[in-house]
Amino acid sequence: MQDLKGITNNVHYENYRRRKLAAVTYDTVEVMSPLAQMEEKRREHVAEMKKVETEQVFEMKVKEKVQKLKDSEAELQQRHEQMKKNLQAQHKELEENMNLGKEQEEREDLLKPPLTTSYVVAYMSAWTSVFVGSI
Repeated sequence: MQDLKGITNNVHYENYRRRKLAAVTYDTVEVMSPLAQMEEKRREHVAEMKKVETEQVFEMKVKEKVQKLKDSEAELQQRHEQMKKNLQAQHKELEENMNLGKEQEEREDLLKPPLTTSYVVAYMSAWTSVFVGSI
C-alpha cells in the first residue's frame, strides 16, 4: 500500500512539474519566423515614426499659436500706448482751452467798469432819457 502511495505521489508530482515547465517555456519563448520578426519590427518602427511625426506636428502648431498670441499682445500693447498718448494730448488741449477761457474772462472782467450804484443810476438815467426822448 505504501508503494502505491509513493507511485501515485511521484506521478502526480511529475505531471504537475511538466505542466508548470511547459507553461513557463511557452510564455517566455515565442518562436517566430525571421520574416514575421522583421514584419513585427517594421510595424513597431512605423508606429513609432507616426507617433514622432504627430508630436512634431503638435509642437509646431503650439509654437504657431504662441507666436500669434505674442504678436497679438504686442499689437494690443502698441494700440494701448497710442491711445494713452492721444488721451494725454486731449487732456493737455482741454487744460490749455480752460486756461485760455479763464484768461479771456479775466481780461473781460478787467475791461468792464465796476458795477457801482452811481454807475447803475447813470446808466439807467441815460436809457430813460433816450427812451422818453423818443416818445
